[in-house]
Amino acid sequence: MKPIIVGNWKANVNFDMYENLPSDSTNIEVCMAIPYIYIPKAREISKKNISIAAQDCSRFGIGPHTGEIPAEFLKNFDVKYVLIGHSERRAESLENFETLTSKINRALGAGLKVIYCIGENSYERENDIHIKSLYDQFFMVVGQNIQIDIAYEPAYSIGSGILPKKDDVQDVIDQIRKWSRNINVTGRILYGGSIDVNNIETFEDIKGLNGYLVGGSSLTPDFIDLVKKYDEMNFKH
Repeated sequence: MKPIIVGNWKANVNFDMYENLPSDSTNIEVCMAIPYIYIPKAREISKKNISIAAQDCSRFGIGPHTGEIPAEFLKNFDVKYVLIGHSERRAESLENFETLTSKINRALGAGLKVIYCIGENSYERENDIHIKSLYDQFFMVVGQNIQIDIAYEPAYSIGSGILPKKDDVQDVIDQIRKWSRNINVTGRILYGGSIDVNNIETFEDIKGLNGYLVGGSSLTPDFIDLVKKYDEMNFKH
C-alpha cells in the first residue's frame, strides 16, 4: 500500500481547492473526506487518482433508522474510505466503544476501507496514562484478522498548532504496530494534528508512519503544495 494523505474537510467545503489538486501523484494516495451531501459533487468533478472518504457512517444497516447514513449508501456513491472515531465525533456525539465497533463492522461489511482514529487528551498525556487510553481505544474496538488503517491523533494537537515530540509519536506508532501484530491486523498508520506544508517533514524519519490525516490545512490552497511535497518526500524512499 502506498503512503496516504487524507484531507478532512469536517463541516466545511472548498471545491475551488479540490479542483486544483494534482491528479498525477504517483508515490502516494490522495484522499478527501467530504461532508455527506457534497460527495455527489466530488464524484461529478471526478478527480483522477483522488479517493473519496466519508467522515462517518451509521452503526445501523439499511432500514428504519431515521437520519442515519448506512455504509451501503456510501459504497453506492463510490466512496472508498470512511473515518470512524474522530475525536470530535467522540466528544460531540458521545460515541462509545460499542458504537465504534458496530460502525467499523458495518463499513467493512459494505466493502469500505476504514480509517479508525485514536488519540489521547492532554490530561492523559500529562499524567502518563496515554498508552493505557490508546490501548483501550484499540483493543476494545479493533477486531482480529482485519485490514484497517489507524490514524493517531492526539486531541490536544488538533487545530491547536501544537505538534507532539517526535520521540513521543514514534513510541505510539511502535505500540500500535505491536498491538496490530498481536491480533493479525494489517494496514497503514497515519498521524493527524496540526500538520501543514511547513511542518510535514518533522516526522519524515519516523519508522512505521505511513501517512497523514490533515484537518484545517486541507481547506486552504496550501494543501495543494502539501500534497506535492509529500509526494516528493516519498519519491526519495
